[in-house]
Amino acid sequence: SEFFNLRGVLVINTLDKIEQKILNNERLTKEDGLALFASNDLARIGYLADLVRKRISGDYVYYNVNCHLNLTNICTALCDFCAFGCEATDKKAYAMTMEQIYNKVANACKDPNMKNLHIVSGLHPDWPFSYYVDIIKMLKKEFPQLHLKGFTGVEITHFAKISGKSIREVYGTVLAELGDTNENIVVLDADLSGSTKSGIFAKAHPERHFNMGIAESDMVATAAGLSTTSKIPFVNTFTVFLTTLGLISARAQVCYGNLNVKFGGAYCGMSDALDGATHHATEDIAVMRSLPNMTVLVPSDAASTRWATKYAVDTYGPMYLRLSRDVYPDLYDENTKFECGKGAIVRDGTDVTVIACGILVHKALEAAEQMAERGVSVRVVDMYSIKPIDRELILRCAQETGAIVTAEEHNIYGGLGSAVAEVLAWGGAAAPTEFVGIPDTFTETGKYTELLAKYGVDAAGVVRGIERVLARKH
Repeated sequence: SEFFNLRGVLVINTLDKIEQKILNNERLTKEDGLALFASNDLARIGYLADLVRKRISGDYVYYNVNCHLNLTNICTALCDFCAFGCEATDKKAYAMTMEQIYNKVANACKDPNMKNLHIVSGLHPDWPFSYYVDIIKMLKKEFPQLHLKGFTGVEITHFAKISGKSIREVYGTVLAELGDTNENIVVLDADLSGSTKSGIFAKAHPERHFNMGIAESDMVATAAGLSTTSKIPFVNTFTVFLTTLGLISARAQVCYGNLNVKFGGAYCGMSDALDGATHHATEDIAVMRSLPNMTVLVPSDAASTRWATKYAVDTYGPMYLRLSRDVYPDLYDENTKFECGKGAIVRDGTDVTVIACGILVHKALEAAEQMAERGVSVRVVDMYSIKPIDRELILRCAQETGAIVTAEEHNIYGGLGSAVAEVLAWGGAAAPTEFVGIPDTFTETGKYTELLAKYGVDAAGVVRGIERVLARKH
């Protein structure tokens, strides 16, 4: 299903109609499957898959509450078809060579109505990632008119989240890998290594991992001491605890002394959804970027997380990595070059620029697709480095598009939006600006996707921000 036109064709009531068909025990069609995949609404797809699981035998539906399954498999199982024209249960599709896969995709691309093509790897573990890289290269050459995009490992679980490697898992894995060749890396955790994924490092290097118990300030202070002995300490706990309970030591010892301590803030924003306001971190960017000597990085996918973690090891000084509990779709390929103090244009546009970080980069891209249907060209910038920030890029976007929207899973005060506004004021830019973020309030307990919607930090919230700023622009 991933080899068809997947974007710009879905409206909300399409999923409502599909749900009604399931409730009525009606057979879903190939078109329904394309709509499901095009929606990229993982929570809704997971819910619909579970709905089908309760109504149809497990032989027909691949979805199972006890395993992680590829999103493509979910959609194809729901509709009893797959991209290759095989039945969902036909294992012959898994045995295809790269040439056979390419021929199937190329035939679909000959459709004159085909404008966009997404290729998802991970349909089967026997297919290496190189298959998809080579396929994309060949397709770009044969079909230059197509907008091609590839991303990997897209899966969902019973809880309707993308699975595979989450941001925190990438962080823990990379940290362990770096520890293999750098004996100065030490890792401290406040009794949450299973959640922060510093436990991955602990398993690989138990002699260099220290569980400090529920004593965040002491943990940071200990890391400060270790850093004076040529060690590179990474301190880890939930973001909200690291940037509040750990703040006194972060400020008075680490930053004041400009020590080489790295802060891994897991479960940022509202990603620790069901634990409620006490565990949500919606002020952390404001806190950490206000500390002298502190660098603040906010990865938006696995590749940028890998870079940020390695950069933290290679670069001296206090550094804060804002890490989510959730899993973000891949945005960059493995060869992308990142630079501290820079942002990246991930989608170009001419009418308005959305400057986002973290999960809101992906929400901004969804919003840009929706606005494109209405004839609005939206530029999307991933500002993965918030301190230092890319002044040049911000001012250039203001000049070229004439309107700015910032988008972040953070309080509207003190975070990315404030940082961008400071640059616009400093540079004398006259572009109207809107701020998409959590309105100045404490959040509540709920499902993550529902919380994002409630507080206006989903794709719909970004669309509203774009609408507001365009009204002021004109």
